[in-house]
Amino acid sequence: MDIMKEKQVMILSTDRCGYCVKAKNLLEQNSIGFREVNMDKMHPNDSYEVVNCIFGTPRYHVPVIYMNSKKLDGYGELLQMQRDGALTPNKE
Repeated sequence: MDIMKEKQVMILSTDRCGYCVKAKNLLEQNSIGFREVNMDKMHPNDSYEVVNCIFGTPRYHVPVIYMNSKKLDGYGELLQMQRDGALTPNKE
């Protein structure tokens, strides 16, 4: 198995984010495994630090989606990838 050929997907989300749910559903519908970091499940100090590391500011938007270390522009870019036929199953 060549691990470099597998998609590595991570999504940062919150419980109250509708686009987070849509993004996770879209990944599941396309048989793409992913790891989720739910900001609501973190200790507030940890969540604040994660936000600062990613955004450099306490303000942020979710979902934040990384695919093969590339940051996507949220649900909209993920949906466009599906429309373009670029979402293919991974082996997770």
